[in-house]
Formats: sequence, C-alpha cells, structure tokens
Amino acid sequence: RMDDRGAGMSKQRMDPDIYARFYAQADRVRAREDEKSKDSQIKRETVYTPVECVDFINQSVAAILMREFGVSMNDPRVEVLDPFAGTGIFLARAEEAGLIDPTRQSVHQIELVQDSSEISARNVPGVKTHCFDTFALDPRVDLDAMPTVDGDCDG
Repeated sequence: RMDDRGAGMSKQRMDPDIYARFYAQADRVRAREDEKSKDSQIKRETVYTPVECVDFINQSVAAILMREFGVSMNDPRVEVLDPFAGTGIFLARAEEAGLIDPTRQSVHQIELVQDSSEISARNVPGVKTHCFDTFALDPRVDLDAMPTVDGDCDG
C-alpha cells in the first residue's frame, strides 16, 4: 500500500509490512501448489511460465534490440533462437504480438523433451523446431541444416 505525501512529483512511502504479508501468503500458496504439481512436473520435465512474464520478457528483448542495435525483432536480418522452447509459448506469444515473423526471418526453437517439442512444433508452425539437447549443440552448427520436428521427434 502506498501513501501519497504531497502533490505533483511527491515521494511515496511504502507500507513496511507489505512484503512480509505478500511473501507469507505466497509461501502458503506455493506449498499447496508444490504438493499438487511436484510429481506431474517432474514426470513431464516442463515448467510453466506465466503469460504475463513471457510477454514482459519478449517486450523487453524487443526494446533492448531496438535501443542497442536500432532494429526490430521482426527484421529479416535478425535470427531468433529459443534454446529451451518447452511448448513454444515464448515464440508463439512473440508471433501473436507481431514481434517476430517466421515467414520473413530465421526463427528456431530447440527442445529436448519429445512431447514438448511436438507440441511446440504445432503451436508455432512457421518456426523450425529441433529436438535435441541444447547443451550438446556445437555453436558453429548451421541450424538451418539440422533436421526439424514435423509432429514427430526422434529425440
């Protein structure tokens, strides 16, 4: 809770107990959710990133790219790589927001888990989806020459 002191460019004072209350509540919720989802998360080997976080990260990358290099994310000269794609939420949301255009630029996603890579390939159809361990990737490899997932992944 914020208290407004004065007018115009006033200083704001934060309720000192707000963080303690927030984290206490978050810890209770996290404990309940952990018990419900721990086993299923381990089995699936995937984690959930809230859409709001995904959008914030995508918008931040776009802003930094424009500020530092003077180009937009969907510029044909920009190559996009999601090295841990999961089910493809980052690139799907970037495409929905008009930040990337897989028809005009090189866009790749890599996912180790077979089920996730197949979902990812369906979620973002114009993106080249690869199924292998990102950490085993030689940085000199040409991703355009690597096999892609088309609804089937050999792992």
